[in-house]
Amino acid sequence: MTIRNSTIRAGAAGVTFGSETSGSIRDIDAYGLHVLPGVSNGILFKSAGTRGGTIENIRVHDMDIQGVNTVFSVQFNWNPSYSYATIPAAITSYPDYWKVLTTPVPPARGLPHLRNITISDIKATGARTAFAVDSYKDSPLTHVTFNHFDAEAKVAGSITNAEDWAFTDTNIKAAMAVRWW
Repeated sequence: MTIRNSTIRAGAAGVTFGSETSGSIRDIDAYGLHVLPGVSNGILFKSAGTRGGTIENIRVHDMDIQGVNTVFSVQFNWNPSYSYATIPAAITSYPDYWKVLTTPVPPARGLPHLRNITISDIKATGARTAFAVDSYKDSPLTHVTFNHFDAEAKVAGSITNAEDWAFTDTNIKAAMAVRWW
């Protein structure tokens, strides 16, 4: 699938992968995007600990990102009040499918995975945060490559539970540094 040559003026992100990942998201090429102030994130990957699936073989390149909250974001515990449904105790009569939707998923099946992502030729200015990246210890984000990534942000941000990330010709101009865990 290809996403190309668009101007994004509002919304959660210039390009978003997820939140529904149970069927996996693969082989996407997104490029030529111009993201304007009013958009929360430049590039956003999101899921929840009950959805499973794999996001892989994604290329995002040739983007101009201006005035977003976060340039690159991975939120694998996205919107918990929405993502982890429960049936209120006061409701005793409900459709059968509610029970299916609220049955807990075993962690081995529920954790989403992200791997083989290439981010290149990105120019971001006026952002609040360059990186807001968080995954699960049992599902680290792997094989992510940044090439020709230039971001100006107030805060560099944080990257948590990541393995085998590579940065080539990458410049982050920020008043505060990035944290790795």
